[in-house]
Amino acid sequence: PPRSTLFPYTTLFRSEISAFARVRLGVPGAMAAHKLILPPPELSDDPRWALVQRIAASRHFAKATQLHDFLLYITARSLEGRQDEVHEFNIGCAVLGRDESFLPSEDNIVRVQARHLRKKVEDYFSNEGQGEALVLTIPKGGYVPHFEPRAVTVKGEIGRAHV
Repeated sequence: PPRSTLFPYTTLFRSEISAFARVRLGVPGAMAAHKLILPPPELSDDPRWALVQRIAASRHFAKATQLHDFLLYITARSLEGRQDEVHEFNIGCAVLGRDESFLPSEDNIVRVQARHLRKKVEDYFSNEGQGEALVLTIPKGGYVPHFEPRAVTVKGEIGRAHV
């Protein structure tokens, strides 16, 4: 059958995000190269988007294609003010190759990948990202990324600011 029959959501997703991504089409679960993610014009100078691009380009994401795509998807949606679209079903279909019959209550792939993503982001800030001015977190129980400035303590150590 033609791909449009197998994956009807890809056409909508592709046209919807054509301004900032090239979507992979194929069999769910198949390995794919990183998507070309370009910022929407209004995000090109946003320091939060720049931070996410550095995280995604780090060695922690070099072989983690799905996590790379997951991070860029949730961040782009969030920074565009479309946080209501950052939920399990959309992530499963748009990023992880599930079709429109995907049931998050029966398939925990998004929650599992979110746990891996949180760990990779934490590893980035423990290593390469120690000098970053902003810290990105993805709070448990949701998928909308949170940005907070790092605070410099009295001793000159870098820590998270309490906002």
